[in-house]
Amino acid sequence: MSKKFIELGDPVTQDEKDYEDYVGVGFAHQVPTMKRRKLTEHGNTTESKEDPEEPKSRDVFVSSQSSDESQEDSAENPEIAKEVSENCENLTETLKISNIESLDNVTERSEHTLDNHKSTEPMEEDVNNKSNIDVAINSDEDDELVLEENNKEMRDGEQVQQDLFADDQELIEYPGIMKDTTTQLDITDSEVETAQKMEMIEETEADSTFVGEDSKNQRQSGTTSDEVDADSQINLATKTVRTSSSSFLSTVSTCEAPAKGRARMYQKELEKHVIAFTEGNLTLQPDLNKVDPDRNYRYCTIPNFPASQGKLREDNRYGPKIVLPQRWREFDSRGRRRDSYFYFKRKLDGYLKCYKTTGYFMFVGLLHNMWEFDPDITYKLPALEMYYKEMSELVGREEVLEKFARVARIAKTAEDILPERIYRLVGDVESATLSHKQCAALVARMFFARPDSPFSFCRILSSDKSICVEKLKFLFTYFDKMSMDPPDGAVSFRLTKMDKDTFNEEWKDKKLRSLPEVEFFDEMLIEDTALCTQVDFANEHLGGGVLNHGSVQEEIRFLMCPEMMVGMLLCEKMKQLEAISIVGAYVFSSYTGYGHTLKWAELQPNHSRQNTNEFRDRFGRLRVETIAIDAILFKGSKLDCQTEQLNKANIIREMKKASIGFMSQGPKFTNIPIVTGWWGCGAFNGDKPLKFIIQVIAAGVADRPLHFCSFGEPELAAKCKKIIERMKQKDVTLGMLFSMINNTGLPHKHFEFYVFDRISTYLSSSEDVESSKSSPSVSRA
Repeated sequence: MSKKFIELGDPVTQDEKDYEDYVGVGFAHQVPTMKRRKLTEHGNTTESKEDPEEPKSRDVFVSSQSSDESQEDSAENPEIAKEVSENCENLTETLKISNIESLDNVTERSEHTLDNHKSTEPMEEDVNNKSNIDVAINSDEDDELVLEENNKEMRDGEQVQQDLFADDQELIEYPGIMKDTTTQLDITDSEVETAQKMEMIEETEADSTFVGEDSKNQRQSGTTSDEVDADSQINLATKTVRTSSSSFLSTVSTCEAPAKGRARMYQKELEKHVIAFTEGNLTLQPDLNKVDPDRNYRYCTIPNFPASQGKLREDNRYGPKIVLPQRWREFDSRGRRRDSYFYFKRKLDGYLKCYKTTGYFMFVGLLHNMWEFDPDITYKLPALEMYYKEMSELVGREEVLEKFARVARIAKTAEDILPERIYRLVGDVESATLSHKQCAALVARMFFARPDSPFSFCRILSSDKSICVEKLKFLFTYFDKMSMDPPDGAVSFRLTKMDKDTFNEEWKDKKLRSLPEVEFFDEMLIEDTALCTQVDFANEHLGGGVLNHGSVQEEIRFLMCPEMMVGMLLCEKMKQLEAISIVGAYVFSSYTGYGHTLKWAELQPNHSRQNTNEFRDRFGRLRVETIAIDAILFKGSKLDCQTEQLNKANIIREMKKASIGFMSQGPKFTNIPIVTGWWGCGAFNGDKPLKFIIQVIAAGVADRPLHFCSFGEPELAAKCKKIIERMKQKDVTLGMLFSMINNTGLPHKHFEFYVFDRISTYLSSSEDVESSKSSPSVSRA
């Protein structure tokens, strides 16, 4: 049967002709040994009414053109092909010696990026983030629109995930590909020359790397010199404090720059955080020197540290699966051979050999093969097609095809750089630490994961919604960076939990404490910060709707830092007394808008602060923690939601959840802030005053300062500040405040400031304040 294209229009484009030639004689007609599934056609695609004009190619990467020429020459002359193959083998071995974990062995290095071809209109930091704040103010409707979709997708995904790990099925998640070091025909002399030049530049500019990155960001984004000067002061302060805290303070006091806006405001905060980390000799958990290696697994190599040797584990036949399925390996965790292994290996190798000449539909064909779609039907991928057309006009067709190939190359590294076993955070397994490159390999495999996996990118690629095109921009920017200039370091994923009795003991010891220090920031956003704990307003399923249509706070964080998606592979659905900590995630992109108006943006200085290499700890992790805590979803009218939230069991549950997350780093972080905002108050319909008070109590239990970002609601923030000041004047303790919100009573009609009004009533009566000192127990939930 001849292959037919679904809703691709007529007449046939050159790309389609190339693909027809490819599938007629090439790898696409090879049938895998396993039984193929026949899927129905996607119903959400739109028909193309006319043949889209193929964008003209641009000379974006000179080395790409030379590679094409060398491929054509080698195809005509077998002797040249043999010589190229031998040269590629030698080059591959040389690159492996210089950097064993390098992901870009077969990727050209170039200073050109996608952002060089974006609009030259300046994007100032304050303008971008002011836009984010303005949109976020009225984002509740956007949240609600995507919430219903996400909840259904999460429920379906949870059931699918249970099915995937069933004992009577083969573990399904990632197709298996093995790296082939014998035929790397897409390496050219120009790529070798470029790589050598880059190595020389890295050696000569090692002492000025971060300053150079700031200059590059300034040129690309049009950021004002004042903002860059402020970030330069932060960098200078960081380097100085590593030598001496006293010399750091003197340097800062004599280095006044005309910084403006949030850059200047946050500069002082960051200086205090640097001092706290340095003088306190603080290490974010897990401290790999002190934790039990049999529960805290380190899968990457860290200089000057011995190899990690955790105990070998086997899947429990009747419990949750602990070994992460790795379909890129020839054998599964039980030693059984995977029949699909060599089939997928041939597909990926075949694509990388001829992707430059066969076009867009070659990549579509690869995805169809990996997903095991019906070989006689090509299902349309609207989001991918729209991305291809849009980006071809901006950077050229050849560069977009190179972006696709980079994903495939990174996916090929999985078998080489990942261990044979990666354990999920279930049972007594507490944490997993992987390198940035290992994380990239896992995320790249999600591109090729079968559609029935809850961790597949298929739902993004096959959507016809514009938000999914923006998500692809985030993802391909991530893979571009990891291919051409990957950061060196590690990321830790940790499940933090506490049983009910232990928490009750903690509460008894801490309920007599005074309220914590609370600072308010009207313009600063959570993602503007560094050297702190950033709160992720999470779904109980980590990542929420990031792999679907979700585009609110948690999804945006995961798009800015795609390696956070590895946590989705490692973590089960969060339980009531659990939180998930991610330490060291690198930021790859910025954004504008919120919800359905979300847009990708090149990385801005305010978001790149936490990427500073000087902020890395001795394990190579960036000193920033993202703590994921999920709130309760309330439904109904505003009055119904407010009444339900004032139920004592719900107050106790939310207080425990926030406290466990805020206590994740232990007792030594008393000067390191928790940066948060209106947690659970968007699509989850949380009462903002109540959620603010609950987080104040949780920060007090953790004995850490609270930095509260009001997201453009200064009036509400002013009321929060006023109520905190009044309570401090009355010497209100954590236990007294907890008692107040547990005895507010129920409102007769919805009033936004009902909780504050009731607290003010208590504060007006000293008798009520004294009587509330006998705080209730929190053990009822």
